[in-house]
Amino acid sequence: MENKFYLDLNAIGDRIKEARKKTGLTQEVISEKICISNQFWSKLETGRSLASIESYLNITKALGISLNDLFYDETERLLYTDDNVDGILSDCDDFERAILLDFLNAMKLILKKRKPMIFG
Repeated sequence: MENKFYLDLNAIGDRIKEARKKTGLTQEVISEKICISNQFWSKLETGRSLASIESYLNITKALGISLNDLFYDETERLLYTDDNVDGILSDCDDFERAILLDFLNAMKLILKKRKPMIFG
């Protein structure tokens, strides 16, 4: 059975609009900031258009939200909390746990270092 990914453009548009309003910016200002037309921004907020990945990345950067915030609501997200991590590591011995935690810490540092290069 093939899994298909469905984008609810109306829900995405609502999330874009809500995030924009939290910034206090108008459609005109935010669309100019990310170099898309005001008309296209309006279509995104009303769920009448689909943007490119690059546009969605620019939108999330400008609005200070993540792609998860844009594409998923709270019930759809896989959120990893300390409880999830403890559950994942529950069957590890001390050595395995130490290695995996060292790996996570190293990845965290790499992500923090490279994030400005990716998102400016």
